[in-house]
Amino acid sequence: MIGRAIRGAVFFMVLVWGVVSCGNGNEPGMATEVPLDTVSETKEPLPEYAYGFCLDSFKIVKDTVQKNQVFSDILLPHRISWGEMETIDTRSEGIFNINRDLRPDQKYQVLCGKDSIGKAEVLIYEKNAIEYIVFDLRDSITVRRESKDVEVVEKEMAGIIAQGSSLSATLYDSLKNASVSESLVDEIADVYAYTIDFFNIKAGDRFKVIYEEQYVDEKLVGRGAIRGVYFHHNGVEYYGIKFMQDSAWAYFDENGKGLKKAFLKAPLKFSRISSGFSKRRFHPVQKRYKPHLGTDYAAPTGTPILSVADGTVVAKGYGKGNGNYVKIKHNRSIATQYLHMSKFARGIKKGMRVKQGEVIGYVGSTGLATGPHVCFRFWKSGRQVDHRKEKFETSDPIKEANREAFNATREKIKKRLDDILIPPTDLVSERWTSSR
Repeated sequence: MIGRAIRGAVFFMVLVWGVVSCGNGNEPGMATEVPLDTVSETKEPLPEYAYGFCLDSFKIVKDTVQKNQVFSDILLPHRISWGEMETIDTRSEGIFNINRDLRPDQKYQVLCGKDSIGKAEVLIYEKNAIEYIVFDLRDSITVRRESKDVEVVEKEMAGIIAQGSSLSATLYDSLKNASVSESLVDEIADVYAYTIDFFNIKAGDRFKVIYEEQYVDEKLVGRGAIRGVYFHHNGVEYYGIKFMQDSAWAYFDENGKGLKKAFLKAPLKFSRISSGFSKRRFHPVQKRYKPHLGTDYAAPTGTPILSVADGTVVAKGYGKGNGNYVKIKHNRSIATQYLHMSKFARGIKKGMRVKQGEVIGYVGSTGLATGPHVCFRFWKSGRQVDHRKEKFETSDPIKEANREAFNATREKIKKRLDDILIPPTDLVSERWTSSR
């Protein structure tokens, strides 16, 4: 028994010595600590996922839709039969029209099997930067619409219109010079399209805006809504507060009056006034003084011309002086006319109803015109008047049932707008504020 115990003790001591001294080149019994950075650990690469699929499981074919390419051109080379194409067409109903919705330059990916056949198992069509269509061709063919995760970021911006007559012609020119994106200028103009004459922007006018941007995978993919905007124009302050009333979003001033009105301030989004309403103007073609009972908006040929209000087309034609023109009756007393069009919008004809902001034609120089522009004329009770001096009714104000909720929103947005500092020069200040 004693011999067996001694042999066990010796074995234990040898085992411990071997563990301590194993492979380090030191003397027996001397343990050393191996630095962590000398340890090479082989890690398996993480599988790549996108659109809800493990891409490592497929052979991926990436491409963009070519001009005149049809849907079958994408799938037939990847072993999809005509019978399966018919099933795809049926299963896509109400989600994606494979005969009409395919757009050139849009990205797509075909996920094929890794076997020798390489048949298409999934098609991902990117409808835009956010939405995509999944054609799952495995087993029972299914089609669904999906969206990427979008991060909405709020931003604030402020600026002052620069000095100089060349910068005070339009909102677009002024804010573009101040490095404001064209899409944001569009949205600001839409908020105030019924309130501010942006064809008469003044040097020194100031603006502040709280708006949203949309990001996918940390890339800017779109601009969200304007939450609130402030414009100081010609000595008057204009606030625009976004608020939902009657299940529809709209903009209201700080007193709860709707900013939308029955008539737009102008028939073009961006342009410059080349000639105003006048009882005595020197005609550039006829070379004599005569009344100019309209307002000329100069713009590049092809610029869309908008109906300033809902109405009915009462005339469409060509005149020696007016060129191509459209006349619209809006109510019992008011009508408008749009002259010198390069062409009419598709489908515009006498007797049809048009909506406010609908494109009715395009800027040109037909008739007596020295350059591309639209001459806008405004009739009130049968007499042509200067529309820029008219006062129009606003949309419905905040209802009493919504007053408390609106006041809370207004106080929050107005305080944020008031706290934004306007830079003292013709620069724009911009900063991130929050994300949600």
